[in-house]
Amino acid sequence: TLRTLICWLAGLMACGPSENSTVVSEPPIAKKEQQNYHQEVRMQIGQMADSLFSSAAEFAGRFDCYLVAENGNKTPVADTLAIDRYLQIIDHAGKPLTELPVFELKSSDRVVLLVKEKKAWAHVLLDRNSLNILDIRFPRGSMVAGLGSNTDKFREQIIGSMVSFSPDNFELTPWDDQQTAKGDVVIDGISGATKICQASVDMLNNHLPFYRNYLQQME
Repeated sequence: TLRTLICWLAGLMACGPSENSTVVSEPPIAKKEQQNYHQEVRMQIGQMADSLFSSAAEFAGRFDCYLVAENGNKTPVADTLAIDRYLQIIDHAGKPLTELPVFELKSSDRVVLLVKEKKAWAHVLLDRNSLNILDIRFPRGSMVAGLGSNTDKFREQIIGSMVSFSPDNFELTPWDDQQTAKGDVVIDGISGATKICQASVDMLNNHLPFYRNYLQQME
């Protein structure tokens, strides 16, 4: 009937613009944000591993990227895919870790690893041969960055230490004078930020062992 046809046309006109606007506007915004995040991660990792790194565009030529399983198997991937996995891990608290991204600096023994536990995460620059931590950084957004000016004081105690993969590799200085520290690396906590410091120590002890087989295969 004419009345039915008019109602159908009115409904079609009402729905058309809404569907079109969703398809056209949202993907470019999401894509732009993703590109910004990728660039930020490239700069953070690049400058950490090489003081001469100055442009995110250099990343693919300076790093070999892999996804590493706990058994040590590694799969070469494009830097975009490695950073996608990095962002996925950062954004999903508690998600099972089956493969982690690693960033190997070409023509070097240095590799950047990601460790994360709950709201704390860090980049660890490691010498693959000696297993010495050359640097550790807590990116913007990690709860450890909340230590502010004390962040450097905390991280400097970790730099230079060796990864042993033991459950007590890192330990905060016991507050009770009668307790004896049993960790390989004993770290002074920051007054008033014990929970953050403990979370950082737990993060290193719990998640560096994930890379054990990968690192031992490179010796």
